[in-house]
Amino acid sequence: MEGLSRKLRTSSLSWILISKRGPTISHLFFVDDSIIFTKGSTQEAEMVKQIIHDYSGASGQLVNLSKSSISFSRNTPRTIRSTIFAILHINVVESHGKYLGLPTNIPRSKKQMFNQIKNRIQHKIAGWKEQLLSTGGKEVLLKAVATAIPVYAMTCFRIPRSVCQSINSIMANFRRGLKQDERKIHWVSWKLLCEPKLNGGLGFKDIEAFNMALLAKQGWRLLTNPHSLASRVLKGKYFPYHSFLEAPMSSNPS
Repeated sequence: MEGLSRKLRTSSLSWILISKRGPTISHLFFVDDSIIFTKGSTQEAEMVKQIIHDYSGASGQLVNLSKSSISFSRNTPRTIRSTIFAILHINVVESHGKYLGLPTNIPRSKKQMFNQIKNRIQHKIAGWKEQLLSTGGKEVLLKAVATAIPVYAMTCFRIPRSVCQSINSIMANFRRGLKQDERKIHWVSWKLLCEPKLNGGLGFKDIEAFNMALLAKQGWRLLTNPHSLASRVLKGKYFPYHSFLEAPMSSNPS
C-alpha cells in the first residue's frame, strides 16, 4: 500500500477538500481496503487507471474489479459516468453500503442507524439462547462478542441514550436467562454488575459509559497527535481558531 500511496501523493489528481481550512485528501487506506478520491473527469479516470496499472506491475498485486465500486456526486452528468465506467470497468453504485458495520452515507435519523446495531446484538443473542450455556459462558459471550459489536460505531458517534439502554437491557436479560416477554425478579441490578469485580460487580460494560470513554479517547488523540489526518480534518472544519478543549459549538455540528 505504501507504493500506491506514494503514487497517489505525487500524481496531479484533484483531491477533495472537506473544509476551506482543512487538508486535501487523495486517498484513505484501512487494512486491505482503499478509497481514492478524484474529480469526475475522463482525464483523471485515465490517470487512476495508469496508477493502478503501474502499482500492479511493481507489486504483483492485482485489483479485483468485481469487488470494487465507484460512486459519483449528484452533479456528475450521466455521459461522464458512462465514459468513466468504460475506462475503469468498475461497477457504478449510488452508495458503498456499509463499512465496518456503519453506512458510508450517514442518514439524518441517527437513531434509525444505531437501531441496526441493537438489532445485530439482539439477533446474535437470540442464537445463543437456543444453547445450554452456563452463567460463566454467558458472561464470556457478552464481554467478548456482544460488547464488541458496537465498538467501532461508539468510537465515531455518541449513540442515543435510548439505544444504549435498550442494548443494556438485552444483555441483562440474556445474562439472567429471560426469554421473550418473560418476567422474573432482578435480584441484582445491571448497574451493579457493571461495577469492577473488586467492587463486588462482574466487570460488564455499561454501553453508554463505554461510548463516552471511547469518545474521550478520540479527544485525547486529537490533543496528543494534532498532526494526524483526522486531527487536521476536524480542526479545519470545526475549530480552526481554537484548541480542541476550547472549541465552541458550531451552528452545524457533526
